[in-house]
Amino acid sequence: MKIGLVGVGRWGKNIAKTIRDFEDIELCCVNSKNPNIYDFIPDGCCVYKEWQKMLTYPNLNGIIVSTPPNTHYEIAKSSLLQKIPVLVEKPLTLNRKEALSLKKISIKNNTLLMTEFTQLFSPKFKALKNTLNLIGGINKIYTESCNIGPIRKDTPVLWDWGSHELSILISLLNQTPEFIKATKTSNEINNIGDASSWEIVCNFKNKITSVSKISNIRPKKRKISVIGSKGIMILDDLSQYPLKFYEGQKLNNFADKEGNLISIENEKKPLYEALCNFFNCIRNKEINHWSLDLGVEVTELLEQCSKDY
Repeated sequence: MKIGLVGVGRWGKNIAKTIRDFEDIELCCVNSKNPNIYDFIPDGCCVYKEWQKMLTYPNLNGIIVSTPPNTHYEIAKSSLLQKIPVLVEKPLTLNRKEALSLKKISIKNNTLLMTEFTQLFSPKFKALKNTLNLIGGINKIYTESCNIGPIRKDTPVLWDWGSHELSILISLLNQTPEFIKATKTSNEINNIGDASSWEIVCNFKNKITSVSKISNIRPKKRKISVIGSKGIMILDDLSQYPLKFYEGQKLNNFADKEGNLISIENEKKPLYEALCNFFNCIRNKEINHWSLDLGVEVTELLEQCSKDY
């Protein structure tokens, strides 16, 4: 299978490296202006300085887009019009109109379009979803996703990090929030880009609420806490034992209790699983994938937050 990659920056390098783990996948062409590009791609891979020319590579089976989100629309649109399946790094776009347009083009051309919500493909996250029955009815969800950087010039923190958290919430609850509000809690001035911390509050049906904290200026953390009527499920992505169930515990007193460890058999990385999903869809000629609707939905929610803030 011949795959092209548009953008070989920070995340694109990870994609190029991960593709090497697939014996039947060839990274045949990339779009990049990085002078050190040959350190990250296989021998024989064609390098194009303009993504438009890369789309002329013969017999491309799929395109992966890992560029700033303000460029996603034009690249994905051009690929879909040529009926080349596309995997787009989250967020799908930076506005609702463009996201809906891409969905329409995908349907009209019977061509696969996926949004790469990496965390949703994580075996740890899938294990969390599969064991939620242990906690009974969900009352509240807390998520926290932080790191020192990256600071991006073209991508606001709310969109860069908020995309992950909203996709997680919607996936866990299988519903869209009825209310959403984002508040910037701290900010650092620099000459590079957006460096800030945010809190996103959502209300869902059945009186379920959520609080998500995101930041690119705080120490690394990725944690999901789901509180139910029968207990609490905690997914701490950085822990040696990431998934635990606390039976019958309340949020304010469970920390000193020993949780029940939930085993996770699949040790593959989330990006590997996301790419595997994309390649399998191409192989099986699947043209509809849940991540497209979710990509549109998350774009709509973040656009609403941006307007309200």
